Amino acid sequence: MREGKFIDKNVERWKEYMEPSDDPDVQAERFVNLVDDLSYSKTHYQQSKTTQFINGLAAQQFQKIYQHKKHRFERLFIFWKFELPLVFRKYLKTYLFTFVFYSGCYHRRSLLDV
Repeated sequence: MREGKFIDKNVERWKEYMEPSDDPDVQAERFVNLVDDLSYSKTHYQQSKTTQFINGLAAQQFQKIYQHKKHRFERLFIFWKFELPLVFRKYLKTYLFTFVFYSGCYHRRSLLDV
């Protein structure tokens, strides 16, 4: 499809996307549609102003979706306090076996080097 026809086909939808929306489902749908249009535009019109315009709209939608995402530091605390110890506990026999095996190999190698 020619670039002009691509623009004519989607320009009304893009104008609608420039208006703000507070509904997260609408924002997500807009973002998905813009990324689809952007991939088509990058494939067929790499250095076009249309591609730059769609990329800007997609970036705006992305920022609207993720600007209020809270970064929780307690998630890091939970990982170190609960998840990592549970993983070590689950695979303790494996860790001990590999530690003893490699320690024995290292000790044996150091004895042969003397």
